[in-house]
Amino acid sequence: ASQIQTLLAEDNTDNTLKIVNWKSENAQLLSGLSGQTVSSVMIQVFVLVSVNNVIYSVLAITVLQKRKQLGIMKAMGITDGKAARVFLSEGFLLGIGGALVGVTLGLGLMYAFVTFAKGPDKKPIIDLYFDYNFIVLSAMIALLASMGAALIPARRSSKLNPIEVIRNG
Repeated sequence: ASQIQTLLAEDNTDNTLKIVNWKSENAQLLSGLSGQTVSSVMIQVFVLVSVNNVIYSVLAITVLQKRKQLGIMKAMGITDGKAARVFLSEGFLLGIGGALVGVTLGLGLMYAFVTFAKGPDKKPIIDLYFDYNFIVLSAMIALLASMGAALIPARRSSKLNPIEVIRNG
C-alpha cells in the first residue's frame, strides 16, 4: 500500500484516491482464517491418533484371542517373522479398506454438498474441485497409520513363546 501510495502521489494531489492496506483493514478476518486452519489440522491429527488406537486395540485383542493358535503354529515351526507378518498384513488390509472407504465417503459428501448446496440462481455455491494429490496423500497416510498401529501387535506375536502358551493354555 505504501509503495502504491508513493507511485500515485503525483497523480493524487487532490486526495481523490484513498489507498488502504487490505491486511491491516481485515486483520481479524485473517486471524480467524488462520485459527480455522490450525484447528482443522489439530482435528485431523486427533482423528488420526484415535484411528491408530482403534486399529492397535483390534489387533492387540486379536493377538490375545489367537494366542493358542499362534503357539501351536510356532511349535510346528512358523518363524517369528512370519507370525509378525500375519498381523502386519492384517494392518495393511485394514489400511487399504479404511483408505478406500474414507476416500469414497469424502468424495460422496463433496458431491452431495455441491449437488444440494445451491444459490438462489440454482447454481452450486462452490464449484466441485478434485485435488488428486491430496486424495492420494490422504490414502497413503491412512495406510501408513494402520501399518504403524499394527507394529506393536506384530512384535508381540513374534515374541510369543510356544511352550508358555501350550503350558498355560
